[in-house]
Amino acid sequence: MPVRWIDAESEARKPPPRALVVARREASTMQRALVTAGTVYVVAAAAVVGYGQRTFGFDVRAAWFLAYSSSLTGVFLIFAFTGRDWRRWAVAGAGWFGGAFVLLVWPLHLTPSAAIRGIASSMDYAALPLIVVAPLALRIIRPLAVGFVPLVGLYFVCAAALRLLLDLFGISFAGLYTPELVVGGSLATLAGIAIAIRQIRRRVRPSFVFSLAAMLIVGLSWSFYSRTSAIAGAVGSIGANGLLTLLTWQLFSRVLHMKALARITDEVLHFSLCWFVLTALLPAMANTGWTSVPLVAAVFISSMATLFLLLRRQGRRLSQAPPARMLLLRVFAEEPLRNRLMDGLDDSWRQIGCVDLIVGTDLAIRSLSPMALEGFLLGRVHRHVLTTVGDAAQRIAVTPPERAVDGRYLLNEFHCSPDVWAQVVSMLARRADIVLIDLGGWNAGHSGATFELSLVVGHVPLSRIVWLADRQTDEPGLTTALEQIWTRLPDGSVNARLSAPCIEVMRCSGQRRTDAAAISNRIFAVHELSTPSPMLAVSN
Repeated sequence: MPVRWIDAESEARKPPPRALVVARREASTMQRALVTAGTVYVVAAAAVVGYGQRTFGFDVRAAWFLAYSSSLTGVFLIFAFTGRDWRRWAVAGAGWFGGAFVLLVWPLHLTPSAAIRGIASSMDYAALPLIVVAPLALRIIRPLAVGFVPLVGLYFVCAAALRLLLDLFGISFAGLYTPELVVGGSLATLAGIAIAIRQIRRRVRPSFVFSLAAMLIVGLSWSFYSRTSAIAGAVGSIGANGLLTLLTWQLFSRVLHMKALARITDEVLHFSLCWFVLTALLPAMANTGWTSVPLVAAVFISSMATLFLLLRRQGRRLSQAPPARMLLLRVFAEEPLRNRLMDGLDDSWRQIGCVDLIVGTDLAIRSLSPMALEGFLLGRVHRHVLTTVGDAAQRIAVTPPERAVDGRYLLNEFHCSPDVWAQVVSMLARRADIVLIDLGGWNAGHSGATFELSLVVGHVPLSRIVWLADRQTDEPGLTTALEQIWTRLPDGSVNARLSAPCIEVMRCSGQRRTDAAAISNRIFAVHELSTPSPMLAVSN
């Protein structure tokens, strides 16, 4: 059986299949929804900042320049989620700084040199939110960002809500803080959180909740009559922080289960999270403190409402045909192509179907599932590992077929024990409409990947397999391995009676844009030859 090697450059030059064009158009529609929602936020937030700086005492022109300066972080976020081409980043940056220069020279009547100095000084004003938000926008840490950061953020939101509630009832501890009370309160806070976490990892019973509520009531009552009592503060703090931790966990669990049901994807959560963090910094930028909370909340709510309304409108136009199914196999190694490959699938294939993959260390963070994250936090990771063939069959059968709110289908992660790994690969291969095999960095020492090749070639028609390699792949060794697999092909295999079998392996160039175009072209061309794409049913 011949093995033919083709270059990604030649594949990238081919016209994209029609289904790929439609998929990219839908991905672009989703990105326009992100841009629109972000723009709504930036404009509304700038208005709040300008109003706040004006009431703080700044001249109207200076207040609105500060409002314009505050938009830098918002513009960064918009392009962090939609502008993956460096040229877009360059145009956006030049446009923002050009706008600031014109604003200072024209309405504020500054000289060009003074305008440049004003722009430089405004960087100090925008630096803090940019430093805080920029790391959260990294795509590679998205599963952790949408997992752990909301957990901490929800806790502080609940704590702020409790503070507002106490202020509403006239309960204040201002002027009562001493070093002893601060240390004791901190220890009591940690104790309340630790007690609640310990109970969560077991089971939260109503009696436990009532006990924490009683401690909070006793502590507040005691503090009201004896305002300097450290014991009262400790009792109330344990109760308050225990209840806050329980409430935070309940909200966090709801978010995780919405993700597991494919209602919300990581990208939508990630996008919303970054704007939420920026919203938390907005009162400080507006110099209004707690008084601007209603306006700040309205900014965030209006932006998110715009996003979900646009995504819902897009979802009504999408095809409701059953999703296609892809099995992604790869060499278990630390290679940068892995995340690039997943980015490409997110923006193309997942518009028409789901992706099944066996989780390994190379994609452990990228493919962290909601239930696996919850199991890790609860100390029950073993419950999500497939240990029997029956468990695997049940897990494969119940994967949700629905689209998420952004129109994408699921990334299905399978955590397998060594005893059932081969059976899971075999079952997924039989169900797959297409199998994508990434052999980047393969050599003869990767016996597991070689064994997976034999399983796939034995159960999947060659016409449904896409083969990828890179410059680090041992080409002569891979050719020999494939030829040996073919000689051991069982008589009952779907490929046993092919008259002119040939495996075409595409060699990736290492250039991001070229490889992304070539891989997408290859995947959709193979899929269209094997089965009509459901994306062709999308109404225009």
